[in-house]
Amino acid sequence: LGDVYKRQEQSCINCHTETPKGKPVTMDGHKVPNVHAGHFDTYECLQCHKGHKPSVSACSECHKTKLSVP
Repeated sequence: LGDVYKRQEQSCINCHTETPKGKPVTMDGHKVPNVHAGHFDTYECLQCHKGHKPSVSACSECHKTKLSVP
């Protein structure tokens, strides 16, 4: 689904206009108030949220976390 939208030059924000607040999570023993406001400025929604596949936690590639992604 993300590939289709990219070809049409659309983004998730076109339909999902809210800025995601996210829930507080713990990563590597540190509390993170908003997972969407991480230390990378250009995280795209589709790095974690998948349209027709199970979602993943991109943060878990480097950090120890049990983050559940809808």
